[in-house]
Amino acid sequence: MTSPTWTPRANETSLMYFIFLRFSHHWDMQILLFSLFVTIYLLTIVGNSLILLFMIVDLGLHTPMYFFIRNLSFLEIFYTSVTKMLSNLLSEDRSISFASCAA
Repeated sequence: MTSPTWTPRANETSLMYFIFLRFSHHWDMQILLFSLFVTIYLLTIVGNSLILLFMIVDLGLHTPMYFFIRNLSFLEIFYTSVTKMLSNLLSEDRSISFASCAA
């Protein structure tokens, strides 16, 4: 009894983007979620900016421990600034490219 020869096939899909599913189909729920996420985003930006400002102004905070906290605050400002979800909550286009997702 011989079995048929099986050859693995390569993946033939060539999608270059992801598609976000909606949080809700109701427009008022999307507005509520957008305002919630924008508030959290702005609090993060303002909080980290204040940490950077205080550490630059106060010379007593120029020790190595505060150097690392300053770097983490600086990186978090840019980390949260690459969010694509806020723009997708209010637009009809729900796609995001692989490069944007990796960022």
